[in-house]
Amino acid sequence: MNLKKLVLVGILSSSILGSSVALADEANREGNIPSKDTSELTEKEAAKAKSEGEIRFKLEDTDPDNPNNSGPLSINRISHIDFGEQVISGDDKVYHALYRAQDVSYDKEGVVEAGKHLPSYIQIKDNRATNAGWGLFVKSNGFHEVDGKTNSAGTSELTGAILSLTATKSVAKSVGNIVPTGLNKKVELGLDANYHPLVNAAKGEGMGLTDNLLGDELSAAPAGEKNTAITLSVPGNTAKVKDGKYTTELTWLLMSEPSTEETGR
Repeated sequence: MNLKKLVLVGILSSSILGSSVALADEANREGNIPSKDTSELTEKEAAKAKSEGEIRFKLEDTDPDNPNNSGPLSINRISHIDFGEQVISGDDKVYHALYRAQDVSYDKEGVVEAGKHLPSYIQIKDNRATNAGWGLFVKSNGFHEVDGKTNSAGTSELTGAILSLTATKSVAKSVGNIVPTGLNKKVELGLDANYHPLVNAAKGEGMGLTDNLLGDELSAAPAGEKNTAITLSVPGNTAKVKDGKYTTELTWLLMSEPSTEETGR
């Protein structure tokens, strides 16, 4: 994803000290005439003048090709969740998501940070400069066999499967930015079609870039490590498709103000 940054346009006028005719003539030619300073000079002071420094801010533009997720408040990155390949079982099972080598940490300039391997995470960008806070919600459409294959019960759905997400930590990319304090310790996603709150940034929290982690950071590249913060519970009596691949679609909703309530949308 291309990251767009808040544009800063700065103009800094020159400081002009001295009162010689040559400097005054040059300032007049360039249009840089210093403003008057009417304060009294001390015995050793020869001259005083005033100039100004200036900076202008504007919000970054919305991407017309992606209007639902661009602009100053948006979702920058979302990790893919993978539970690997499992042996079919007739017992109730809880599977853990796997760490992925590609889930690395990026600094605020988009450069990979060495020695930081992340669990699944969602990166939020808030460049509105209002410090208003935000709320992150998620819902699932259930697990279904990707090719539409049906099991012995005549359905492609992984009936009764529950995806559980735990927001463990938020990490700010700029020193001094306050991370969100509203982390939902367990969100269970089934087929209720409702959005569930996962991370809540109160007023004054979540400015700039924030990585919201689902699990613990690793200092070395993962080699099949399991992430206990993301689980998939599957009942033993659920019929499964042999050699089937099940997927779910997660829909993420970013609200422009903090909230701890389910939206019901």
